[in-house]
Order: sequence, then C-alpha cells, then structure tokens
Amino acid sequence: MTKKQYSYILTVLLAFSVFLSGCQSGQKQTASKNEAKTRVVETINGNVTVPANPKRVVTIGYAGTMLAFGIKPLGETGKYLESPYIKDHISEIKNIGGKDGFSVSVEKILKLKPDLIVS
Repeated sequence: MTKKQYSYILTVLLAFSVFLSGCQSGQKQTASKNEAKTRVVETINGNVTVPANPKRVVTIGYAGTMLAFGIKPLGETGKYLESPYIKDHISEIKNIGGKDGFSVSVEKILKLKPDLIVS
C-alpha cells in the first residue's frame, strides 16, 4: 500500500470515530433527562425510585413533616389531622383514614391520584 492509501484509510477511520463519539454524547443527554424525572432514595428495605418533583403527595403519619418542608399533602389519616400543631394548615387536606381514624382507606387514596405516597 502506498502512503496515499494509508492517509485515506486513516481519514476515514478518524471521521468514523468522530461520528460515533457524537452519537454517544446524544445518548448521555437522553439518560440525564430521564434521571431528572426520578431519583433513587436509599431506605432500610432497599433503594426506591421516586418522582423528582412530585406534585400530588399523600402521607400516612407525616403531614407535619411534609408541611415543614413546604409540601402540602392531599391526604392524611384522621389521627394526624387532629394534631393541634398543624390545625391551621390542614384545611384542604382530605382524611384518608378508615372509620377508626387510624387505618387507611385505599379507595380514598386512589381517588386523590397521588404521584407519591409517604408512609
């Protein structure tokens, strides 16, 4: 092979590698957009994938904590809605408790269509 053929092959390989590197950077951007929609939270029972910015949150026992973080839950059990510490902030929070105020009504939770349930 001549020098001209070597340079031609080298040019084609270089162009092909630049093309492949451009394809890979597009895939990384797509992956980072998907990661922005969810995040992984480490718990005692293993990792849990949750929405990054949930808009509709239902809590079971954590209404006060959510309110402290600036998140107004859609629903909470009756027992925790009776707390005197959060009584001024619960006007729009639905009671998702059962008849006893402690148990949870799954039907009431599903009617609220939450993005995230914290229990």
